[in-house]
Amino acid sequence: FLCVLSICVDLSFTSHDIFLSVFRLNIHHEGHEEPQIKPNSYVSPMATLIGDVTINDNVVIWPGSIIRAENSPIIIGEYTTIFDGVMMFTRSQKSSINIGKYCIIPII
Repeated sequence: FLCVLSICVDLSFTSHDIFLSVFRLNIHHEGHEEPQIKPNSYVSPMATLIGDVTINDNVVIWPGSIIRAENSPIIIGEYTTIFDGVMMFTRSQKSSINIGKYCIIPII
């Protein structure tokens, strides 16, 4: 379980398919790319993932975040937290985003 400010989320999902069907994430396919989410990560149902996004193990993405990988990949490393309302996107095929492990990405 992950508990933050009295909000508890069960991260012990047994199947990626169950995770997606229960939470009905805002996942959009751009071309042939599809977001990849590890089953032990949490993506808020109010977050949006578009395109070639890779969410690695134990990542938390909070509500209102928009991650748009329409032109280049976005890779989010293990144990990273993306706070509410963060927006990230790629502008060209040469501008991929690679966030390392144990990062905290706040909105400023």
